[in-house]
Amino acid sequence: MKKSGIRLAVIPAMLWSALSVADGSSNTKCVEYGYAGSETILKCTPSPSAQRTNSSEEYWTDERIKKAKPYPVSKAKGVDSLRALSRLDESVRESGFDQGSFPTELPAPQPDSGDTPKSSVDSSSRLQTGLTQKMAAVSMATQQVGLPVHSTFSVPRVLYAPPTPLYPYIAIGKVFFTSQVDGKDYQCSGSSIGGRAVLTAGHCVVDQGKAHTNWVFMPIYYNGERPYGTWTQQNAFIFKSWAEQENLGRDVAFSIVADQQGSMLSAKVGALGFAWNYPRQRLWAMFGYPAAPPYAGFEMIETLAPTAFIQDEVDGQKADPPTTGAGSLQTAGSSGGPWITDFSPGLVVSNFANGVNSYGYVGLDAMFSPYFDDSVKAMKDAAVAQ
Repeated sequence: MKKSGIRLAVIPAMLWSALSVADGSSNTKCVEYGYAGSETILKCTPSPSAQRTNSSEEYWTDERIKKAKPYPVSKAKGVDSLRALSRLDESVRESGFDQGSFPTELPAPQPDSGDTPKSSVDSSSRLQTGLTQKMAAVSMATQQVGLPVHSTFSVPRVLYAPPTPLYPYIAIGKVFFTSQVDGKDYQCSGSSIGGRAVLTAGHCVVDQGKAHTNWVFMPIYYNGERPYGTWTQQNAFIFKSWAEQENLGRDVAFSIVADQQGSMLSAKVGALGFAWNYPRQRLWAMFGYPAAPPYAGFEMIETLAPTAFIQDEVDGQKADPPTTGAGSLQTAGSSGGPWITDFSPGLVVSNFANGVNSYGYVGLDAMFSPYFDDSVKAMKDAAVAQ
């Protein structure tokens, strides 16, 4: 089966053992869990002492959140290996999708709040319709010349403000962790994908042979507010080919977070749908919390863009499968934010995660994502089943 990836320099392959990784400082082990298609999955689990209930949640004080740096976006060198989409890139395998879900334990809307789901849907639909038409008008030209056309903007706060945050925005949030490479606190992005699982980038979970610690997910974070709490990682799934070769085609991870007061993550904030083996030529709604200039990380940012590039090789290293690129102004801190296809605010029958912010290029307004194939689907299923 054909195999199916933000940080500021692509680093050399890491030297990990064939079967497991043990980080002495965090005592987190990554061991072979099974196969996802032709790929090997690693499951990373902290030691019992590092897995105390609420320990990571308590670590993230307001002061630490303010000081956390955006995790660097991979910025590859040179753009000579970028190419336009061709027919050969489109999947010939059977595609599929898993429907997402609304929250089942969301507080009832407050009467006369003026921020009811209906008004949010109406305003978002108007916004989405106008931008979709604009992107469609330039899509053909984009395909012909490979220009990274996009529209990047702040998500209106009303769309993800309590007490009536709109789906799918409610499922998107910020990730915080401590890197075991330099011991500093960082931030990424992620999204609820079902059960207790959070979809993010591989480098937001494991990087340079070390698993991040104090890892948490904060849904619909905004300017210091975490209205749906702080969810602590219990374990995570990554691809072995990301761990050992840093194959950007596999820069994907699923973290599993602990329940809060008997409730799992998806019950509180819902879950995005998930699509795999989809055609690459799409209009993307790309989300994240970029925190490097000109952004400050306090609000959710959205990009609408059609597919612009395909990349088979990054800095001389094969991306397997080839990655997908689209125009974007998002910066470091947006790593792991979802790429959503069939974006339709307020509808649970669409809004499928089909990529994540992974890496970019200096001087090129674009973001790249791994391709979601059978292997990513299998790893997602394993994570959601936890």
